[in-house]
Order: sequence, then C-alpha cells, then structure tokens
Amino acid sequence: MLGVWRRSFSSRTEVLFFGSDVFAVQHLRALVACGSVHVGNVVAPSSDKSLPVAAFASEHGLAIHEAKTDFRMTNWALPEGNFALGVVVSFGFKIPERVIRRFPLGMINVHPSLLPAYRGASPIQSALLNGDQDTAVCVIDVDPDRVDSGCILGQTRTHISSTDTFTSLRDRLGSLGSDLLLNIVANVPLARQNCMPQVFSGALPRSAPKLKKSDAYVDFCSMDARRIGTIWRALFGNMVVHCNWRNKRLMLLMLKFDQNSTPDCLLDPGEMVYDKNTDSIVIGCLGGTLLNVTELQVATRKPCYALAFAHGYHIPRR
Repeated sequence: MLGVWRRSFSSRTEVLFFGSDVFAVQHLRALVACGSVHVGNVVAPSSDKSLPVAAFASEHGLAIHEAKTDFRMTNWALPEGNFALGVVVSFGFKIPERVIRRFPLGMINVHPSLLPAYRGASPIQSALLNGDQDTAVCVIDVDPDRVDSGCILGQTRTHISSTDTFTSLRDRLGSLGSDLLLNIVANVPLARQNCMPQVFSGALPRSAPKLKKSDAYVDFCSMDARRIGTIWRALFGNMVVHCNWRNKRLMLLMLKFDQNSTPDCLLDPGEMVYDKNTDSIVIGCLGGTLLNVTELQVATRKPCYALAFAHGYHIPRR
C-alpha cells in the first residue's frame, strides 16, 4: 500500500528529485520553476559540486542527500519530508520497491529513448552510434524489478539529423522531456489511466550499456571516415574520440563534416596532410575515405588547431 500523503496548504505537489547529470538538471530546473510543484530536496550520487545536479541544487538552495551505497540502495533511507512523488532522471541507481512505496503517487522516470529500445545508461549515444533516424523521450513508471521497463506515461518523438551530436540531441531531448514531465506531473493518476506497457515484436529490444573508454578509440585502418564521424558525433561532449598516432594518444577534438570541402587526394589509412582550403588535417581512412579534423590534441600537450598542428608535427601541406 502506498503511504498516506497530505497535500500542503499551498496545494503544490511535493517532489523528491533523483538525478546526477546535465540532462537531469534540465528537468530539475523545469520543476523548480513550475508554480504547481515544490522541490526542496534532491537525491544525488554525491554532493560534490562537480556533479551537475549537486551544483544546481547548491546554487538554488535545495537540500542535497547523498546516495552513496550499493547499486540497489539496500541501506539507504529517504530524507524527511511529506513527499508525494519521486522523479528520477539519469540517477544511476536501481530504486528498490520499499523506496517506491513511500511515495503516494509512486515514482516516475524520464528516459531519453524510443522505449523499449535502449534501456540502460547510454540511450542517446546508442541511437547515434546505430544511425537511427528517430528517437524519443519517455516518462515511465519506475519498475523495481527491471531498469527502464515501466509503463509509458508519455512520449515525445524527435528526428535525428545528420549533424546531431550527443550534446545537441541531449539538449533537445531535455527540452522536450521537461515539457512532457510537467504535463505528467500535473496529473499523474490520469497519465497512469492512459499509460502504455512497453511492447516489442520479434527480437529483444536493443540495450544501451554503460560506455567504456575503449568505445572512444578509432582505427583508421579498420574504420572508414563515415564510421569514425558517427562515433565522434555520438560521443561529443561525453567522451573524447582518440587514436594511436606516433605511439601517442591523439585526440580528435573537432571534425568538419562538409564533404564538398574534402580535398581530392589519395591517402593511405592513417596518413595525414594539411589542406589549406578547409583549414583541416585530412586523414586517410579505410576504403580511401577521408576525415577532416580541425582541432586536435596530443596527450600531455595543449589542444591546437589544424595549421598549428601541421607546423608543430611537420605534416605535409596540400
């Protein structure tokens, strides 16, 4: 049985927010600005202000409660308060049933994927890595048994453009998700009456596991320029794409995607030239394809633009 909830004198819904990253902050900001919602407490994996949610909470006078515990939050207790609803966005912990049942309106989660596809920690990156044309942001019930598997209370779709990066898609989904979340929070019982269970046909839905550092490694001999560009777009703002160059780690900080500006030249995989017309380092990739890089960084050195890189490392010019 859900706990007893008494609406406050102000008639605002008391929300306990669970989150960690920039995507979570977008939704927390919307809730804080909403006149019909009150958020006085935030649960975060850490109170360290390097964590975006903790920094936002500190700036806005919200109490921060750390969830430093095991993944299942076995020994964790809710902060004191008359909370009606729990809102989870990019939290990183599995919420146990005993916590969910403490909220009279239950707990809801904002997840940036076209569920049931990409349940897990990297839904935005996975959609980009797989070349999907569309994605979505969903508000779902928190399921105590399976991560990202609750009934869908609301969903907003968006097209993925060929120029989208992790950051641009994250920010757009965050904006769409914030609007969707406020609509759901306004009447959670009604949303549950009209909810949709997650269904899939045929193969099991694709998962979105936590990315590893090795996922950001690219190899010019085994990958063409398009694949490397896809990896770069999917990880931009989240992880730095890098390769092995002259026995050092070379980071590809910025790419140029205007294929009309790619110089007409033949380069072996890994071979580099500086092209003055595009002001970029052009790198040969699998199948004779070419990658344009405008900003690079060798490990332990400062970032530099293409021309400075060409000067410093004696890259031929064309």
